[in-house]
Amino acid sequence: TRPWLGFHTDRSAVTINVALAPDATHEGGRLHAVLGGEHRIVERDEGEATVHGDDVMHAVSAMRGGVRYSLVLLFFIKNE
Repeated sequence: TRPWLGFHTDRSAVTINVALAPDATHEGGRLHAVLGGEHRIVERDEGEATVHGDDVMHAVSAMRGGVRYSLVLLFFIKNE
């Protein structure tokens, strides 16, 4: 429902983002990340996942066509 998602870090300890559709099936909606101080676009095929901690800046570019499906899992550390 969002046209794009700006650069941010997650509050979860670990994030897993699974592509449920290949990037080739839609325009835009690309996963961007800052890794090792460099901006990178992470191209993914259906079923491929990215896993990162709370220190990784990432974003999703604006959708221009098609439909993008992702499964996002957030894992938190329980403080007792």
